[in-house]
Amino acid sequence: AVRAEPLRLTSFMFDAAVLNSLYLPLASRVVRRLVGWGLANSWPRIAVRTRERVYPNGRGYTPLEVVDLYAGQDELERAMSERRRSFVQKPPFDLVLFRLHVPLIGT
Repeated sequence: AVRAEPLRLTSFMFDAAVLNSLYLPLASRVVRRLVGWGLANSWPRIAVRTRERVYPNGRGYTPLEVVDLYAGQDELERAMSERRRSFVQKPPFDLVLFRLHVPLIGT
């Protein structure tokens, strides 16, 4: 599955859904139904495509990356934060295996 809608629309709809869950219980039943209907009908769509269309170069060109880290927890958190910032440039998703190499104390 790939995004069929722009990322900004998806982000806006997620934010609207969170606000809906926070404030809508205070509203009347008619307002809750109307807002729920609006959110359900405007939710971002995805498109299901064959593997050949998503990855035309075949096996070995999928978005899997293995990242080896040796400096501990701080480096792991920094690497994960950098991946989040660059996520919008990785269609349709980003799959990363972080391997954290740490020495064991007392061995």
